[in-house]
Amino acid sequence: MFFTGSPENFLEIRSELLKLGFKEKTLTQFRNDFARLDFHPSSNREYDGREVGFYYSLPHGWSVFIWTSYLSHLKRFRKNDAGRALILDRDRILYSVKINRGRNFVRNLIVNAWILQVRVNERPICCACEKYMNIATKKTGAHYFVCVNPAKHEKSVSKDWDFNFKGVDGGKHRPKALEFMELRRTLRVLSRKNNRKKGYDVGGKRFQPRWEIRKLENRLN
Repeated sequence: MFFTGSPENFLEIRSELLKLGFKEKTLTQFRNDFARLDFHPSSNREYDGREVGFYYSLPHGWSVFIWTSYLSHLKRFRKNDAGRALILDRDRILYSVKINRGRNFVRNLIVNAWILQVRVNERPICCACEKYMNIATKKTGAHYFVCVNPAKHEKSVSKDWDFNFKGVDGGKHRPKALEFMELRRTLRVLSRKNNRKKGYDVGGKRFQPRWEIRKLENRLN
């Protein structure tokens, strides 16, 4: 069932994200980014105006950005779109979660925002060289934290992607968050299997940015 939403639903999202410490991206910030990077809508995307976004940033350079798919100037959610929760290293996308517009869209968007906020707040430090670890992706698409610093340690150092929630390697035990993530992963696997049976392409395409950056030389990363 597709979630069409209402202004009241957006106000709930906005209220909860502000409580978590997120800030709403202003029109001036959008315009500055557009001018600096020369954004253009991707060729496969119909542009119907600026949707409301929220961000949460830390001094080490990582931030969380939430696309709500809500169009404030039209007072409605986009007709055919999903939400997104992203981890960014300045302008570079490190991790992306698509939040489908199902009946639990509001809850899923807020919970995913909090989960990524935890990952950014508790970004791990390498036990061998004491530098911040980065996000890496396996061939299977699974993520993990890694530090590659041959000047300080011959072998790379890695850490479980969910350590922040499992109560291991200095992380806190957050069983409800783990349950939420495992359920989403299980549903994703079942969906892929079902689509494969129907003959659909389930090749695990990477997230395609909604905007094309024309001034790559101005990108911060």
